[in-house]
Amino acid sequence: GCWDAFDASSLLMVAPNKSRGVNLKAILTHINLANLHTLSTLSLKSLPNLQTAILPSLLRTLDASSCCKLRKLQFKVQHASANIRGGEFANIVNPIGLVSLNLQGCRQLEVVDTFMTSSRLIHCQEIQISWCKGLHLVIPRMLSLCAQLVSVGLRNVATDTCVTTLSKKCAQLQFADFAFSKKLTDGSIESLLARCKCLLRCNL
Repeated sequence: GCWDAFDASSLLMVAPNKSRGVNLKAILTHINLANLHTLSTLSLKSLPNLQTAILPSLLRTLDASSCCKLRKLQFKVQHASANIRGGEFANIVNPIGLVSLNLQGCRQLEVVDTFMTSSRLIHCQEIQISWCKGLHLVIPRMLSLCAQLVSVGLRNVATDTCVTTLSKKCAQLQFADFAFSKKLTDGSIESLLARCKCLLRCNL
């Protein structure tokens, strides 16, 4: 069958001859969902020991928040032909890309290289990367690709470079959260307020 949504945060396995289930949430360290080609919505929220995840190419919504040991997230890059809902085509390309990305609290996350393409993020409307200290070098690049961004969470990781990027690239921005970010100056915030005419709320 075809999968549209998958929630890994409530996985439970019933072992033979056991009356109680085993909570896979607590023991899952690696997950490969690359072959779930039709999956569009995925929750990996609060998997305490998850370290790596390989994602399907057509994913539109990802919540991997509070995966405190997560180090690597990557999309499966497809080159061979694949049969999807009866149709074959040579390269699996996501025409929409991600619409919502929540990585809040993934403090050890460092590898997100397959996210760094315009086709993956150009339609993203919500991105939450608060407390993702391991991504501090790539956050400005990620934001520069989110031309349709409406909401952004950058708690503890926002810098003047991040805010300036938002000012220049994200004209539709309405909600921004920069709380607990110690590297911000008044100049970048003033620029954001002047350029992002749709901004409704900015939490400092």
